[in-house]
Amino acid sequence: MYHLIKEQLKLGVKRTRRQHESVIFESLTELTEMYDISFEKDCFVLNDISMANRIYEAAFALLEMTGILVEEENVVLPIDPEELEQKIDLESFRTLVVGEGPDTVQIIKRNVADTSMPTIVSGPTGVPVTEDIFIPVHQSYMKIASGNCVGPAIFATDVHSEMVKPVNELMTAHEAIAYLKEASRKEGRMGICCSIPPFIQDVAASLSIANGDSMNKGDFQEIYPLPDLTITVPELIKSTHYRLLNLNSWATHQLLLGGMANSSPEQMSILIVAESLKSTSFYSSIFFKIISNLQGNSSTQDVLQASSAASLALSLNSKQISGSVIRNSAGPDTKMSFYETAIQTVAYTVCGDSMISGPILNNGNVINHAAGLESHFMADMADLSRSLTLPQADELCREIYGKFKNRVKTPDKGKPFAECYHLESITPKKEYYQKYTEVLSDIYSAATRLKN
Repeated sequence: MYHLIKEQLKLGVKRTRRQHESVIFESLTELTEMYDISFEKDCFVLNDISMANRIYEAAFALLEMTGILVEEENVVLPIDPEELEQKIDLESFRTLVVGEGPDTVQIIKRNVADTSMPTIVSGPTGVPVTEDIFIPVHQSYMKIASGNCVGPAIFATDVHSEMVKPVNELMTAHEAIAYLKEASRKEGRMGICCSIPPFIQDVAASLSIANGDSMNKGDFQEIYPLPDLTITVPELIKSTHYRLLNLNSWATHQLLLGGMANSSPEQMSILIVAESLKSTSFYSSIFFKIISNLQGNSSTQDVLQASSAASLALSLNSKQISGSVIRNSAGPDTKMSFYETAIQTVAYTVCGDSMISGPILNNGNVINHAAGLESHFMADMADLSRSLTLPQADELCREIYGKFKNRVKTPDKGKPFAECYHLESITPKKEYYQKYTEVLSDIYSAATRLKN
């Protein structure tokens, strides 16, 4: 792949990262007007199918206008829309089999308002968890019968020296996988699909895991693309390696609404779709998105407008499996966290996402703030959403948002795992479970009213 890109670079133009962001912003400003993309002020979930189709078309136009920046070279690769479309058709996954034995799961490409269940990736999903409770924390997620895959925690260590960081990443990655597999053994789910420990930046460490005996063939490797239509050589190396070994991989895109390259939900929706096309064509990976605004929120109206519209555009027009990561500002054992999970899961499930992952609690910033009951609730919300239409989902999201919007700036921190769960039995404590049932009942009642 990199040799082909080296040849294409000869046709590219020199551009810095900042210049590239400016070109994207100017192009998005032009495209939102050209394609008449404008969301209703009070909507959460886009109901306009025609507009969703235009968002997808605008994403192709954006890539043609801006190209893709290769960071190490500061050169932009020109994009031909017809060649890009052919490549995306070739690289897309409509179905994918993961896991092994009784835990084998077929991931399918879902459609808008699809009655099938999205694949549930339960897990701490990048929250730092210490060694002493790493196994029980993951056991709490593996107890979820509707959990199809596991997105693990960061294996928290005290080593911060840059000199030993690559070695530390290598050792802790293998140790984290060993603990993860031990958790799966204890829960009788040895074949459950797991992704590699998150945020391993060192290429050698990532490839050693893929080459070793630690992970199963049915597991997922992970790629972390840069935002703003930029690719990097290390991620290309990893994706090429995974493809040669016929390993599953997903690309987790962390994208910012209101950054240097976009200024509105409408612009962001186009950019998200363009990032998905980049992910498929350059990394041959399933597209996962984590969207937040400048305040660090992922469950607010502006983010949901942009992100759910992108999900809608992709499910209507793309052959690719794609998904969203649920990210909450609040922590475990709070009603706010459950409501944040609900609003995001409802929007993304009804808009046709094939995979729902998370939730990340406290935006991933508080150590040991993870609990399996949060993912259990996420699966409940995905199940509920299968019977909703787009207008019903929009109305339900408005109602849910009213439950926590006054707490967005001061989210409830919650409690660490040891205060949420009985460590001996790995079961949620009574007070925590009561909050779960109360919010679940509240949202099911609201959904029933809407459907009637």
